[in-house]
Parts: sequence; structure tokens; C-alpha cells
Amino acid sequence: MKLQINWLFAVFITGVMLVNNGCHSVAVERQAANLESGKDTLKKETVVAGTHEEDFEPQELEDIYNEYTRYDDTLSVDTSYSFKGKQIRVKFRHYCLYDSSLAIPDVYTKIYGIKDFVSNTYQSKLEVSVDDNEMIDTIITRDIFYSDNLPALKNYGVLRSGSVNFNEDSFEVRYSLSIPLTDIGEAVVFKVHL
Repeated sequence: MKLQINWLFAVFITGVMLVNNGCHSVAVERQAANLESGKDTLKKETVVAGTHEEDFEPQELEDIYNEYTRYDDTLSVDTSYSFKGKQIRVKFRHYCLYDSSLAIPDVYTKIYGIKDFVSNTYQSKLEVSVDDNEMIDTIITRDIFYSDNLPALKNYGVLRSGSVNFNEDSFEVRYSLSIPLTDIGEAVVFKVHL
């Protein structure tokens, strides 16, 4: 089955290369050749993408940097709905603290040649009331999402908001808790049962 998937992927890559005649990349050609031969294309000498010159794309750093410098982007939800005869109101706001309190160690940014990168932290304000009775009034920070798997997130992680979801009997916020300028992180969820 794996060989069949690799073969189909190799055919797809070849088709894309034929359609884009003239747009050849040594890295893509090497990857296609490895797929056709059944070789493992995972580079085992590194676990961080972009450590080899042929893997590094300057645009990638710019995109990542821009993502973490959109400090003015605020996610706000202010809604009411009825559930089982009860009136539920949810007010939620995810925002930047503009505190410059997060000094990212060079070990995480050296791949880009950046030293002394400083980021801001984020938090969320959540208020939930049922029939005009306050049920929750809290601030959500990264500290409540301690990870045994990735302890560095407690010190260097940024709580980025991904989505707000309403279910029949619950409200949840899905976050990305990750170290800026890296792919180190995990998805975390703050869920309230109503």
C-alpha cells in the first residue's frame, strides 16, 4: 500500500513538473527520484526544517515573523443564544498584552540568524452568563495549559487563538500554544460546559 501511495505521489509530482515546464528545482527532482526508488525522503540528520540551504526559503521567515507581529489582530465574540429554555450570553476577546515579556532563546531562532528575539504574550477574557446570572468571568493565559510533553512552552510559548466553537451544551476555544518563529507547539482547548 505504501509503495502504491509513493508511486501515485511520484506520478502526481511528475505531472506537476510537466505542466509547469521550465520550473525545475533540484530539490524537487531529487525528491521525485527518491519517491520512485522507494527511498525514505525524511532527512534524519535534523528535526528542524530549513537547516539546510536547499530547504530554507527566505519567504518562510518573513511569513512566520509577520504572523507573530500582527499584535493588533484581536478576536472578539459577543453573542447570545437559547439552549433548553435558557438564555446564554458569551463574551470573548483574545488580545495581545504588548508587554515585550517573552525573550526567545537563540537556540530557537539561530536557524534564521536572529538573536535576542522578543515577543509579546496574549491572553483571553471570557465571560459567560446563563439567564443573566454570571457563570464565568475569567482570564485565560498560557499558564493554564502546562504541557508535560513540551515544558519549554511554559516559559516561551505564545497562546495564539485559532477558533471559537459553539456546541449545543458547551463553548470551546481552540488555541495554538507555540514558541514564536518555530514549529514547536501543540493545540490546546479551553472548554466550558453549560
